[in-house]
Amino acid sequence: MRIKLALLPRTKEELIPINYQYPLSSAIYKILDAASAEDARHLHTKGYVSSRGRTLKLFTFSKLFSPGIKRFRSSLVLNQSSPCTLYISSPMLNNFVQNIVIGLLKKETLEIGGPHSVGHFTVSHVETI
Repeated sequence: MRIKLALLPRTKEELIPINYQYPLSSAIYKILDAASAEDARHLHTKGYVSSRGRTLKLFTFSKLFSPGIKRFRSSLVLNQSSPCTLYISSPMLNNFVQNIVIGLLKKETLEIGGPHSVGHFTVSHVETI
């Protein structure tokens, strides 16, 4: 199942690291943790073991889509007038998707950042696809 999130920068311009994939992954784990700390911890530390012995996390996410995204030095600038779209997908219908939605209802915000820049976003819309 796929979830589509509409994210609004909380200030006029929010900065996030240009390599934001790891901080975004961390933000997703924080959302899961808000819904179920035990499930988030299990997914992060153990994951699911395949028949070949590989550890799998069983979720993926897209890049941030925004028409107004700009680069500034080693950061990306997201403009408040241009909402961002993020897709999160997982084959685990029950636990993962349910926990993402519950976590988003509890947190209502998403923080993406590293040591030099942290972007704060409000989740304005959640849609299952």
